[in-house]
Amino acid sequence: MDSTTVFYNALEGRGPTFTATDMYNLHLYIMNKLRNSRLDTFWIPSEHNPADFTSRLETVTMLRRLTSDAFWPVAVPPAFQSATGYIRNRLGGLGTQVTGGETQQGERHYCFTVLQKMGEDNSNDLGLYFQLHLLSVPKEPVSSSLPGLWKYPTNRDDAIKSSTSWIKGKQADDGAEGLWRVRDDLYDLSGFVDKHPGGAEWLEITKGTDITEAFEVHHLNPSAEKHLKQLHVRRAKSPRNSPYTFREDGFYKTLKKKVRVVLGDDYSGPTFESKLITDLLLTGTLVSSVLSAACRSYSLAVVSGAFLALTAIAAHNFFHQKDNFRMYYFHLCFLSSRDWRISHSLSHHIYPNSVLDLEVSIFEPFFHWLPDPSKTWFSRYGSWLYSPIIYREPKMVTAPDALSFIIPVVMMFCGGSGLKDTLLLWSTVLISSSFFFGLIGLNAGHHHPEVFHDGDTPRKDMDWGLFQLDAVRDRKEVMSCTFLALVSFGHHALHHLFPSLDHGRLQQLYPALEDTCKEFGIPFEVSTVWEMLSGQFRQLARTEPNPLPPGHQHR
Repeated sequence: MDSTTVFYNALEGRGPTFTATDMYNLHLYIMNKLRNSRLDTFWIPSEHNPADFTSRLETVTMLRRLTSDAFWPVAVPPAFQSATGYIRNRLGGLGTQVTGGETQQGERHYCFTVLQKMGEDNSNDLGLYFQLHLLSVPKEPVSSSLPGLWKYPTNRDDAIKSSTSWIKGKQADDGAEGLWRVRDDLYDLSGFVDKHPGGAEWLEITKGTDITEAFEVHHLNPSAEKHLKQLHVRRAKSPRNSPYTFREDGFYKTLKKKVRVVLGDDYSGPTFESKLITDLLLTGTLVSSVLSAACRSYSLAVVSGAFLALTAIAAHNFFHQKDNFRMYYFHLCFLSSRDWRISHSLSHHIYPNSVLDLEVSIFEPFFHWLPDPSKTWFSRYGSWLYSPIIYREPKMVTAPDALSFIIPVVMMFCGGSGLKDTLLLWSTVLISSSFFFGLIGLNAGHHHPEVFHDGDTPRKDMDWGLFQLDAVRDRKEVMSCTFLALVSFGHHALHHLFPSLDHGRLQQLYPALEDTCKEFGIPFEVSTVWEMLSGQFRQLARTEPNPLPPGHQHR
């Protein structure tokens, strides 16, 4: 296949047409990056590519027409110059080649180099050239159908998974070099940690990782971008391991502008309604737990467990926001707001239903939501019997975890129960809360055969906002009531799109969302509670990936 066909398919989003895994991965990478590149001079060395001169000229024209204005200059490492076939006395452009030495063992490593001519007046009369990317494609298949996710997540398949192992994997994979990465630049936020309006913990957690998506979606105010530039250190040396785009004229940024108009300047912090509902749920938890202890009633302990589950779900609204005391209500059921800021806010919210979604991988091998022909019968249908399970994950113990013991202390001293009865009743509260939390959480809108899961064919436009809509389905029964939305992970699509906004503010954003969907020809689909509940089990049983991209039937 000649260069024109390869790059035309890549830029138009048609996908590579290679059967060899390494070639396929190479061009997945090219497809993802050429959309954010601009080449004024284009060159394919003839010794590495059989395409003729006419084909090259056609490719140049196509690239100028289809690519954006962004480019990423990074100095060419001298050690790689010979390995990549970089020839210093010829004009720069784009070239691919197979490095020698290991092809006999089938370990073909491909290098992809894009060079940008920066100026004519240079002492060596060659012009000033910079390398865009250098990539050695991994030998093993990348188990993701998302172009741009070229590296399989480190620690994903560990026997024991946790928020801590996930963030360590990101630090190993993201090329942030111990700093904070946004797009293709590195920033040193160390001196800003304690000044961060959202609280120090967000920056402490994300140090050494790529925070591009988190930065984009947690900051509605464009002033954050201006402040970030002051903390710039240098360009990153490696490609981003992410499939998503944030184009100025794309779906998400268009919606973001409309949302700013709707909200105005008064949108930070929780609403009075959200605070009142959450505090009343906490009161219900404590009162019912004391009554269960006073009456030695396991039925009331179950009621207290239900209140506790709803309190924790409502508290989830608060740990997405800047540091506040209500986010610590989450700790009452032995869950951690810090761990969930990682597993939920930074993993699940950013990469829903992908191989980077910890809320998918942490349940494996007991639950396999991603489509996989190798699923066993027991994995597909046995999981129906033990769902929902006790909703727990390995965690790092922190000071706020001491709050977990408030309930048994209150039961003992206010309810008058002895140590043995208190422990038995408290265990009933915790088990009940886990059941209700899992029942609501696992069926909240992500797992359904018609919802995108990694392995399915993604849509051509990898705009982050569109991907959120593809990976979630709202339930119409909980969309019109703040209380129901707050205790059932409601307004799910809008919550994913703008996670730091209080649930009490999301209802007013539906017109802007629907208008933007209409502008981009994207259907905003909703379902029912029952359909999502039954769909979750059907998704567990699904083995074959969807061959058509989301929205295909609407074209």
